[in-house]
Amino acid sequence: MRLNAQVQYLPLTISLKFEEFVDSDIPPLFIIRSILGSNLHDICCIARRNICQQCEHNYACIYAQVFDTIIDKENHVVRGRERAPHPFTISVEDWNKPVLNSLTFTIVLFGNAIEYAAYILGAFQRGQDRGYGKRRVPYSLVSVTSAGKELLASQEDFSFQQSVQVWKPSVSLQDNQYVGSVLLKLKSPLRFKEKGSYTDTFTPYSILTCFQRRMETLCLLYGLVQERIEIQPQFEVAVQNIVWRDYPHYSARQRTRMYLGGVMGDLELVGEFSAYELDLFSFCELFQAGKNTSFGFGKLSVWRQFQQRGGVV
Repeated sequence: MRLNAQVQYLPLTISLKFEEFVDSDIPPLFIIRSILGSNLHDICCIARRNICQQCEHNYACIYAQVFDTIIDKENHVVRGRERAPHPFTISVEDWNKPVLNSLTFTIVLFGNAIEYAAYILGAFQRGQDRGYGKRRVPYSLVSVTSAGKELLASQEDFSFQQSVQVWKPSVSLQDNQYVGSVLLKLKSPLRFKEKGSYTDTFTPYSILTCFQRRMETLCLLYGLVQERIEIQPQFEVAVQNIVWRDYPHYSARQRTRMYLGGVMGDLELVGEFSAYELDLFSFCELFQAGKNTSFGFGKLSVWRQFQQRGGVV
C-alpha cells in the first residue's frame, strides 16, 4: 500500500556574521531558537502580562501559533496535549562545529508558519542589535536563501512566495519490496520515547514507529494524510554505532538550567524495505524526527542501496 500524504514547506538557509568571535558550551541552535522566540514575541504580543496558554488572543497570535503552538486539548491528533509540535525545524550541517565569527543554519517552515515567514525573518533582523548569546554579540543578517536562490534582495525586501515546495511520496518508488541496506546518520541528537521512556537503543519497530509518528503528526496538523498503514518491518539493525549526549539549556518557562539529550551516530539497516518505509525515511530526512526538533534535534541523513525485486533501482 502506498502512502497518501503531503505537506507544504519553505526551507530557508540563513547566514549570520558576528562582530566578534563567539563561543559557548550551549549548542548554537539553542541560542538561535531563543533569538527567534524572544524577538517574535516582542513583535507579535499585544497582551504583555498574559501567559500564552491563558491569553484570549492565543489562537490568533502569530507567536502563540508558531512558537507556543497551542491547540485544543480535545484535538484528534495529539490527544490530551495542549501543545502541538511547532510548525518549524532548525538545523545545521555540522552539529559539533564550534561557532567562531559566522553561523549558517536552515529553518524549515511548514503549514501556517509559511504565511508568517516575513515575521520570522523580522525576528532575526530585530535580534541583530540585541545580539547573540550571553555576551549579546551583535550580528548581521547577510543572506537568506531557498533552494540556492537568494531571497533577501535588501534588508527591507523579502520575497518567498515562489520558493514554497510540497513534500509528497516518491513517484519513482513502486508498491513492492526493496532488498538492500539503509544507513541512517544521526547528525544531531535524536530524542524519542519508547514505552514512556527515552531510549538509547533501536529496534526496527521503534525506528519505524518514531518516523511514522513524526510523519502522521505533521501531516495531520499541517498538511494531509489518509489511511494509516500498519508497520511490519522486514529488516534488522545490523550496526548500531550510537552514543547518548546531553547538552545544557536554560528553560525560561521552568526558570532553571536543565539538560536536553539524545542519541547521535550511525545505524545500518539491512533487509527488505517497502516503498512506504522508504518514504518515511525521506520525510524525516527533510522534517527531522523525534522530540525537540525546534532546538535542532533529530536531523538525519539517509543513504540507501537496494534492489527492487527483478532489478537494480
